[in-house]
Amino acid sequence: MTGRDDRDIHTDLGEFQVGSVTFQPPRGRVRATANVWLFSLYWLGLGVWAVVGSWHSHRALGIVAGVVLVEVALAFVRTAMLSGAVVYRTEQAERIAAPLAQLCDKAACLLPKVVVRDDAIRAAAVMKKKDKVLLVVSEPFIDRVDDRQLVAILAHEVIHIARNDLKRASTFKWVLMGFAFAGSITVAVVFGGGLVIPVYGAGALLATLIGSIALSTLNRPLERRADTEGALL
Repeated sequence: MTGRDDRDIHTDLGEFQVGSVTFQPPRGRVRATANVWLFSLYWLGLGVWAVVGSWHSHRALGIVAGVVLVEVALAFVRTAMLSGAVVYRTEQAERIAAPLAQLCDKAACLLPKVVVRDDAIRAAAVMKKKDKVLLVVSEPFIDRVDDRQLVAILAHEVIHIARNDLKRASTFKWVLMGFAFAGSITVAVVFGGGLVIPVYGAGALLATLIGSIALSTLNRPLERRADTEGALL
């Protein structure tokens, strides 16, 4: 927070309020980074288990499963290197709050809570967490665009909220769970029983990846619509 007097900016229950827009308060990255590293060690351990546990029965399958699980562990490591923390800067909040409130009013949609992160990845997205809609934007993204570009980005995300695309995203999660279950069953049917648990997990992960690629084609029309209607908005 800055030291100047601004009647539109205040805190409420630890959250920052700019006009009608709520911003998540800053959070340190230590805990989040520690969790990511713990997850990476967990998946690495599963990879080792897959290889060792299958060495005398399904060696080739165990090695493939181990490679898949170790790649997941490396993905968590890369995430830890790119992830930052939730941050708050008054000037950024002011740039976001007014146009976001106006866009949501014009689109007649719910005003999301804003989360600004200083991750290395430049991105913006809307998501649903429990019963709250969150607009997550990265600080590098905000700093690299001018006000007009920022409004265009916000309009794109507001259309996703207004058109209830988040509900479809929730449906996609259940579909991916179905793919994961099918992947585990397929491994059991093809290679028989008696496999160690991480091998089934690797099958589920591969099936989920295939499902994600398939479902991504369904997201393209939604993104094109958000671009078009966001421009009109």
